[in-house]
Amino acid sequence: MNKLYKRFLAMFTIFVFGMGTLLAQATKDDYLNSYLTLESLADNDTVIFHIPAELTTEQMSWVAYSTDATNWTTLEIDGTLQRDTLILNQGEKLYFKGFGKQCDIVIDNIWYYIFIRGKAEHIVYGNIMSLLYGDDFASQTAFPEGSTYAFGYLFHSDRHLVSIENLMLPATTLAYGCYYGMFVWCSSISSPTPELPATELEGSCYMYMYYNCEALPEAPELPATTLAPKCYYRMFNECFVLTTAPELPATNLAYRCYAYMFQGCSSLTTAPELPATTLAEQCYQSMFRGCSSLTTAPELPATNLAPSCYTEMFYGCELLTSAPELPASTLANSCYSGMFLYCSSLTQAPVMQASVLAPYCCYYMFGYCHSLTEVPALQATTLADQCYICMFIQCTSLTEAPALPATSLATECYAFMFFDCTSLTEPPVLPATTMADGCYKAMFDGCASLTKGPDLPAPVLVFECYAGLFERCPMLEEVVCLATDISSQDCTLDWMNGVASTGVLFKAPEMNDWLPNSNSGIPTGWTVANYDGVDEQQNQVVAYPNPVVDKLHITGKDIQSVQVFDIQGRLVHAQETDHAEQVEVDFQGYAKGVYTVSIQSEGRNVTKSVIF
Repeated sequence: MNKLYKRFLAMFTIFVFGMGTLLAQATKDDYLNSYLTLESLADNDTVIFHIPAELTTEQMSWVAYSTDATNWTTLEIDGTLQRDTLILNQGEKLYFKGFGKQCDIVIDNIWYYIFIRGKAEHIVYGNIMSLLYGDDFASQTAFPEGSTYAFGYLFHSDRHLVSIENLMLPATTLAYGCYYGMFVWCSSISSPTPELPATELEGSCYMYMYYNCEALPEAPELPATTLAPKCYYRMFNECFVLTTAPELPATNLAYRCYAYMFQGCSSLTTAPELPATTLAEQCYQSMFRGCSSLTTAPELPATNLAPSCYTEMFYGCELLTSAPELPASTLANSCYSGMFLYCSSLTQAPVMQASVLAPYCCYYMFGYCHSLTEVPALQATTLADQCYICMFIQCTSLTEAPALPATSLATECYAFMFFDCTSLTEPPVLPATTMADGCYKAMFDGCASLTKGPDLPAPVLVFECYAGLFERCPMLEEVVCLATDISSQDCTLDWMNGVASTGVLFKAPEMNDWLPNSNSGIPTGWTVANYDGVDEQQNQVVAYPNPVVDKLHITGKDIQSVQVFDIQGRLVHAQETDHAEQVEVDFQGYAKGVYTVSIQSEGRNVTKSVIF
């Protein structure tokens, strides 16, 4: 008996499930056979049906509406503005049909469009194709020949449209701009979206389709594997409650195909897989910009890049903690520009395999990544114009710069690279001896913890090559610069403005053109010494901690004396030592502020700026 009961229960379950499927299919078929319908959910719903005068009979033929799907009011396209306003009460409906190739037209770069809009809550359902095929719409799955922007902006700014769940968009063959901005600024749509069955797309076909649909809960499936220019451009831009993105299986991309697709989707937590290995220009530009809840980035397997392909892709993804691998060995113009800009939780930069760079390829790539602490070597040995400009600007947790092995520089290649990296204490080695215009311009500007600059071996300087190089580095007290020709315009302009009040410039012995007290020369209070070829870091004097907590510890070789001066230059402490290697200076009782510590070590004077 128990077995018979279980078998009956199983058969009943299968029957109910099957009936549910049939009912659901019947419902779908019912909607496919229904005219495009607007149904009011409240009384006194003012519905506006608007056709601009610029549309002609050749462009549209005619459109009509009905309250019973039997008696139709036709709006002829006669060169005058057509605008009908109807009042619906709760449960009342308006049906729409037309016969023409499109509902919108672009004339001399000006877009003229039909729109339908209500002023109280309402829903829209039925087959959208009734607007193009009149009564013969049920089986249509393609747009008429020559159709463009067919349903563009059809419901734009309809802020009282709450559901489009049963709207049928059956086209499998699309037309240029066919759904462009169809629901743009429909901020109350909170229902599931219509299916989009097309697998071969046309340019701008879904562009702006759900732009600023603030309450949209989910996105439709997007099965296309071959894309078209701007096909998904800003499709879900500023859909603030969207949490999940649809799968994106396409491997053949197109110009700007995904650009800004999910920009501002601040609730999106997971990004879809991106399997394409060959990219197109600007294909992923700003795709996840402002997705502030995104925690994981998709893998990016492409090895052949395109101009601006990843530009600002994850801009402002504040919770993103790790970056995907970047396997490309040859880059394209602006390809990584701003890619992780304002990713304030990112702690580690990916290894960059690239040995061949392109102009602006890493422009602002990790700008304002305040948590970034680890950066691998940048392996390229030949640079491109502005390739690393502003790459790590305001990465305030970065303490050590990546290796920079390049010996062939380019215009502004490192300009502003570590601008305002306030924790940077270990600069990179800069081996190049031939300069390029602006190559190191403001490279370490604002690096407030930097005490010694990298050696600068180039003998001949060029336009702005060191301009602002160490500006606003208040702890900097040692520079090795072996230039012998500084005649080029602004080559050292403001290069040491705002450094420590005292320090040492080590110069080439044959160089006699350095000027004190000059924006382009040596700061007041600094001394100049000939560079003797000895690596100064091998005989380094270290003073720590900085800022001082209570005592300053000094280590070095053959320390003979220590003097401490306050910010006014007054001597507040003097100490003779017996060729010591370690010295302590007690700061307790001193006023809070900046102090200069002068240390005699191995027959030379070393100065340090410290904060207490």
